[in-house]
Amino acid sequence: MNRRALLAALVGVGLLAATVRPVGAVGVGVISKKNMEWVFNVPQAVGADIEFYENRLEDGSLKRYAVATSMGNGFTIIDITNPALPVLAGASADPGVSWQGDVQVNPKRKIVSVAYDGAPAASVNNAGLGDGIALYDISDVARPTLLSVVKGLGGAHNATMVGDNFIYTSSPTRIVEYTNATAPVNHGTRGFNFCSTHDITVDPNIPNRIHLACPGNTYQIVDVTDPLNPVEVARRTLPQVATAHQADPAPDSSFVAISDEQGGGLTCVQAPCGGLHVYDISGRYVANASEGSPQLAGRYYIPFYRPMDPSANQPWGNNTAHNFTFQSERALLSIGWYTVGSWVVDMQHPTNNTGPYAEYAGTQFGGPTTWGNTQGNILLEGAETWSAKWARFDDPAYDRYVFTNDITRGVDVLRYTGGMPKKIARLNVDAEATGGSVTGKLDRFAVWTYQGWVNKPLAGKTVTVSVPGGASATVTTEADGSFSADLGLEAGSHDVVVTWNDSTGVYQTATATQTVSA
Repeated sequence: MNRRALLAALVGVGLLAATVRPVGAVGVGVISKKNMEWVFNVPQAVGADIEFYENRLEDGSLKRYAVATSMGNGFTIIDITNPALPVLAGASADPGVSWQGDVQVNPKRKIVSVAYDGAPAASVNNAGLGDGIALYDISDVARPTLLSVVKGLGGAHNATMVGDNFIYTSSPTRIVEYTNATAPVNHGTRGFNFCSTHDITVDPNIPNRIHLACPGNTYQIVDVTDPLNPVEVARRTLPQVATAHQADPAPDSSFVAISDEQGGGLTCVQAPCGGLHVYDISGRYVANASEGSPQLAGRYYIPFYRPMDPSANQPWGNNTAHNFTFQSERALLSIGWYTVGSWVVDMQHPTNNTGPYAEYAGTQFGGPTTWGNTQGNILLEGAETWSAKWARFDDPAYDRYVFTNDITRGVDVLRYTGGMPKKIARLNVDAEATGGSVTGKLDRFAVWTYQGWVNKPLAGKTVTVSVPGGASATVTTEADGSFSADLGLEAGSHDVVVTWNDSTGVYQTATATQTVSA
């Protein structure tokens, strides 16, 4: 489908919005949008992945950056301290090691890893280095320094930092230790039975857990308490998934969203194509679900259907789910869908069809949508959006900004203008009531900082602790988020309920029920 036909198709399905003024350096406009605005464009050749970096300066102030890779043309570092006005801060025109260009950032060590996977001769600056990862020092963001290149990994389509000293590459999975980043060590598979991994995600709240999306249709959870000796927790075959691409836990670690890059981003030319498959790993949504036994809770497809026109000289092109993130502390997901642009979805609940969109009800691609509620989308002219991600810094100024990296457009800054769900807090109750007192902790789910992922306490908050039909007490959390309520519990087991209602209205009510022994 050519662009003129696409415009007509969008009008036909009611997705065409008013065209806005030209977009910066790329000189094109917005084709369609709802609850999202274009803000800024930073041109880049053949954009791919994007991740984020926070640096604390000596005066205590914070500088924030986006690290945007390309396929075969290095990467750029963009200052997004003011998210509405990004500034190019640095770049690395590397020796051709960023084909595919999956990127990870270790902010504590100020190191970036870039995966490269079979760079073809046609890629810019290709030096024939094959497959592997490259490590860079970004202490000086204006002048990234290549520290080392690890070859012989059998293809590193993606690479994930596990802790501060290890990287797990994917397809096949290899364990690389970079304690000394100038001389990394390839430990191979260590004899562990990894699935044929496409992508690996660390659970920010449970850093000894990784989640693996394995093409075609397998999902694996692995315990990496000892990174050199991983242990399988669960493995699940995924019905109706063609190419498992990414598996990310929700901000409260209650479920995982697994994307299906149906067609591999090359042959799927019909919308919606691919999708997100939600698996309960906590037992909150599906009976008997657990980390050891993930259970399907529902599926999400973008609410847009348009078959390929076989008579068109130009089919629509890549048209499937790709790179995504959850916003920290909210189950609000942003995702790039190649030539159908960027989307924002509230993934906390099953589909209710009462929001701004009528969700996809078809069945051609494994639908209908049963989980998630679409909140916004934007399609920029010429877009082929590889990644659409929240920065996830601990700063509300970033809560509405989505940063994309696009094969044809480079980096776009988008602003989400739709409804913003309340944040989710973490409330834990200890299983032992020493001396008859119930203890626990109230804190925040992980946010991205210069120290990496951090769970910050919620101090000075009033929580109510009670035994149904028995004693009750109201207490205040300490500086570290901990609390203690003396209920005078007698010896034995007790069902205890702890509730926190946020007086500021920023967080949802948090309730925890725990059987404790006194």
